Amino acid sequence: MPKWNVVYCDQPHPIAPEIAALSNDFNLIRLPADASREEGLSILRTAHVYHNPNPPWRLDREVLEQCPELLFASPDGAGYDSIDVSECTDRGVCVANQSGLNSGTVAEFAVSVMLAHAHRILPADRAMRRDRSWTRLSFTGSDLRGKTLGIVGFGNIGSQVGDICRNGFEMNVLAYDPFVSEERVRARGAEPATLETVLSESDVVTVHMPLSKDTQGIIGRRELERMKHDALLITTARGGVVDENALYEVLRSGHLSGAGIDVWLEEPPSINNPLLTLDNVIATPHIAGSTRQGYRAVSVAAAEQIVAVLSGEKPKRIINPNVWPKFLERLHASIKSSLLTEAG
Repeated sequence: MPKWNVVYCDQPHPIAPEIAALSNDFNLIRLPADASREEGLSILRTAHVYHNPNPPWRLDREVLEQCPELLFASPDGAGYDSIDVSECTDRGVCVANQSGLNSGTVAEFAVSVMLAHAHRILPADRAMRRDRSWTRLSFTGSDLRGKTLGIVGFGNIGSQVGDICRNGFEMNVLAYDPFVSEERVRARGAEPATLETVLSESDVVTVHMPLSKDTQGIIGRRELERMKHDALLITTARGGVVDENALYEVLRSGHLSGAGIDVWLEEPPSINNPLLTLDNVIATPHIAGSTRQGYRAVSVAAAEQIVAVLSGEKPKRIINPNVWPKFLERLHASIKSSLLTEAG
C-alpha cells in the first residue's frame, strides 16, 4: 500500500494525532498559514489529502492545478466554501465535510447570544467597568419566554436551536429551509414558513445557512427591513449570507434592537468595520463551534473519514457524490502506480 500524504492547515485541535492513532499509512504534513507561496505549493504538489484549506490556501482552481495527486479534500467543519467543489468534481477529487459534529456547540452559542442580548448582559458589564452614571433600571431586559423564534436554515444546527428554545423557553418556532421538507420541519417541533414570514413574525431570527451562490446576500436590506422593530438578528452561518453593509444601516437606523455576529466577510473583520462601532452588536470572531469538545469531535470524525475514503469506502458526509466513480478510478490508479514504483 502507498504511504498517503495528508496536508493539513493549522487548526485548534490538530488532526495529525488522530490519524496517527488510526493508521500508519500516512505522512502527516503541516501547511503553516504563513508559508510562502513557493513553500506552500511545493507541499501541496505531493498531497493526496488536503484537510482544512483556509486563506491563503483555499482550494480553488489555481491551487488545484498544483495538486495533481490530490484525491480527497475536507474542511474542518460543516462549511466548505473554502473548496471549489465543482472544480474538484471535474478533477475526480472527492470532497466531504464534518457536518453535524459540533452542531450542539454552535446551537448553544446562538442561544447564549439571545440570552445575553435579552438580559442586556454586555451593556451592564461595560457600564459597571466605566462609571456610575446609571441605575439598575438602565439595563431592564426582556424575557425570551413566549416569544417567536425564526430559524433560517433548519439543518443540524438550526433544528437544535429550535429544540432548546421551544423546550427551554416555550418559544414559538418558525423555520425556513428550502432543502428540508415541511414534514421534517414539523417533526422537529417547528412550523414551516416562507423566508418573508419568518422575518416579519419573529422576535429573534437566527441564521444557519451555508454560503453558496444561492445564499450569498440572502439577508439584505429589504429582508432586514421586513423584520419586526426591536427584533434581534443572530448569524453563526458564514460571512456573506447576511449583507454586512445593509445590517449596519438598519441597526444604525434603530429598526432592529441588535445583532449577534460570529461570521464575517473578512475574518477577522477589520478593526474599522462599522458594525464594531455599535453598542447593540455582540461581535465574536467565528467562535460558535469553539469548545474543546467540539474541536475533538470534528478532528476524530475527520480523521476517521480520511482513513476510510483512502480504503475505498464512500465517506458518510460526501459533498459531491457524483465524483465517486471517477474518484475510485484515480484511487486505484494511484495505488497501482505506488506498487509498481516499490516493485521497481
